[in-house]
Amino acid sequence: MVARVLVSAFILLLAGGVVFLMFHDPAPVCSICNRPILDATTCTVTLVKGDVVPLCCPRCTMRFEQARDDVKSTEVSDFYSGEKLPITGAVYVEGSQVHPCCDHKGVQMDRSGAQYEMTWDRCLPSLIAFKSPEDALEFSLMYGGKVRTFGDLKVGRPESE
Repeated sequence: MVARVLVSAFILLLAGGVVFLMFHDPAPVCSICNRPILDATTCTVTLVKGDVVPLCCPRCTMRFEQARDDVKSTEVSDFYSGEKLPITGAVYVEGSQVHPCCDHKGVQMDRSGAQYEMTWDRCLPSLIAFKSPEDALEFSLMYGGKVRTFGDLKVGRPESE
């Protein structure tokens, strides 16, 4: 009798796990570095064909755009409010002590699960977007880094946007 109850409980637990996995919406990850996307630094690139590419930070976003010629528009998030801004309209702090999407472990795993030693990080130096120059300056005074406009950053982007 006890064995039947235990087997039934196990089957129900297993079925519940399968249902959870089928309907669970996993946290979004960056299309470039596969890190979790945080609200404070999320970026989205809309391609000419309408595809929307989620990215973890302005640094990954700018590196993604350098390799593409089909970018229609790009939005970054204000670090404090999460408000979406055009990438060209934000003010940035580059190279601060704050690295929201980096975990700095010495050993990393790629998408296939293979391990490698970290020697370079595509999200560094950190690049954090702000709606106002005052917020960017205040942040840089607290955490270091340089305040930059989009035009100050070397990104190889067409002037038309």
